[in-house]
Amino acid sequence: MKELARYGLSVGDLLDVVGAALGGEMVTTTVEGRERYGVTVRYPRELRGDPQQIARKVLIPTMDGAQIPLGQLAKAAVAKQVSFPQRLFCGLERPV
Repeated sequence: MKELARYGLSVGDLLDVVGAALGGEMVTTTVEGRERYGVTVRYPRELRGDPQQIARKVLIPTMDGAQIPLGQLAKAAVAKQVSFPQRLFCGLERPV
């Protein structure tokens, strides 16, 4: 958190960049006839699977225009994937 504060960044700023870089972000839409397709960009698969590459190559923009490698702000590591339920059940609702 101290490193983020030093550059005027929040955890949300960091997560936005990492999410776009690794998970992808739709940047435009292409039209082919009557059909529209979203165009998503993200880092190549080779980079996304290597924590050391992620730490060096994912650049976090700061408020003053500098770009700081992710590894200077946070630790990049591979974690076991967490599974989330597709529906949340609350109150009296029962699983289907």
